Amino acid sequence: MKSHKAAKHNVNVRWFSCDQAGCDYKAKQASNLKGHKATKHGINVIMHKCTVPGCNYEAKEAGKVKRHKADKHGINATFFHCTEPNCNFQAKRALVVKQHRANIHDIDVVWHYCKLDGCTFRAKESRSLGRHQRTLHKRHFVIPGTTAPITSPI
Repeated sequence: MKSHKAAKHNVNVRWFSCDQAGCDYKAKQASNLKGHKATKHGINVIMHKCTVPGCNYEAKEAGKVKRHKADKHGINATFFHCTEPNCNFQAKRALVVKQHRANIHDIDVVWHYCKLDGCTFRAKESRSLGRHQRTLHKRHFVIPGTTAPITSPI
């Protein structure tokens, strides 16, 4: 109960603060602070290297090397498949299959609508909506999650 109160409700928490100049990061666990200092400030960094011969990839996090090995070398890669009949699409990320199903098969599509007066444009991807607004409406676009148009700084 004590650790739950500290973790979820900030009751009797011992904070671990970053001692780097100008950094106000703080964590509830020393291990999180150690990771922050390695990632953000390069302190006590342990580089994890790809073990495939001839590959020079390295990262600060072991999980990134694992992902690299699956993506680039096919090591322990898990493939996700489109479940639509007669479709052979597969990807190493479930999100990519979800995007494929929306873009190709119109399944679970989330439409993004142009909110500018009189415009009926809609897109399956927010970046397409942004491109539409920047090009067609020139200097006006909508920040994702809002409905008010703003003027672009470009």
